[in-house]
Amino acid sequence: MRRTLTDIKSLEDLHTKEAPLNFRLCKGIYVEAEKIAYKKYQEVNDHYLEDLEYMMSKGMYPGIATTISLWWKWPINSSTNTSFQIAL
Repeated sequence: MRRTLTDIKSLEDLHTKEAPLNFRLCKGIYVEAEKIAYKKYQEVNDHYLEDLEYMMSKGMYPGIATTISLWWKWPINSSTNTSFQIAL
């Protein structure tokens, strides 16, 4: 969705280190008009990654729901607050 990053930023005042924002970010689950959602494959992936990188840089806890082709883009270690849900 074109508004996703704006929506994430609007929730930042609810996010703290003690109680990080925790929600699932899904990709490609709705069919929407082009003015509402990105349509091109690479465009969808690029903005999905941008949203996740922003969340992770702020210490938020994203549940990542995506295809297996994107999961390897993040360095996962014991300090990373991330949950992967891979669709095959």
